[in-house]
Order: sequence, then C-alpha cells, then structure tokens
Amino acid sequence: MLPEQRLEATGIEVQDSTNVNLYFAQHPEMLHITLAVYETAKSMFSVSTRFSLMVYVDPEINDRYLTLYVRQQSYDSNILDQIEQISERLHELAKGVSGRLLITTDFQPVEP
Repeated sequence: MLPEQRLEATGIEVQDSTNVNLYFAQHPEMLHITLAVYETAKSMFSVSTRFSLMVYVDPEINDRYLTLYVRQQSYDSNILDQIEQISERLHELAKGVSGRLLITTDFQPVEP
C-alpha cells in the first residue's frame, strides 16, 4: 500500500499524492511520525475537523517538508494552543529523523 493510501485510509486528505509519496520514499520514517501526530491531533479536535497533508516547496530556497493542515468549519479560539501542544509531541517523535513535518492551520473552512 502506498503511503498516501495508508494516510487516506486513516482520514487524512492527501494533496498532490505524487510529491507526498516521493517525500515518504526519501524519508520513510516520517510516515510513522505523521500517523502518530495525526492520531494525537485527531484526539484533540472535534470530529468535524479535517486534516490535509501536502509537501510544501519553498520557492526561494531548495527546501521541502510535509505540512499537515488542521481545518475546521468554525475555528476554536484555542486552535493555535492545541497545534502548539501537538508540535511539542512532534518534536519529541522526530528527534534524529530525516525529514520534517509542520502542523498548522490556514484558517480555511472545511470544504464540503
């Protein structure tokens, strides 16, 4: 099963699956970390929260990393605090691992 298929089976929407699969091919340990971070995030947010994963490519420098977006129809006032808590867990999991994952929100509404 491809990484994107494993992620989508858990409920993560994958954007640009080709780049996501290539990223996991280069950084295979990141799949386990991404799934663990998602499980932590899922337990902290309402069931209507959606998660979207993509590879961010910095246009100015040669930098690429995974980005997990947290999206809600109506944003909780403490969403940034919750994301910070998840980021702390991520930091613990990712010590010594190649690849990076950013968890954030773009405050976009959940698409139907």
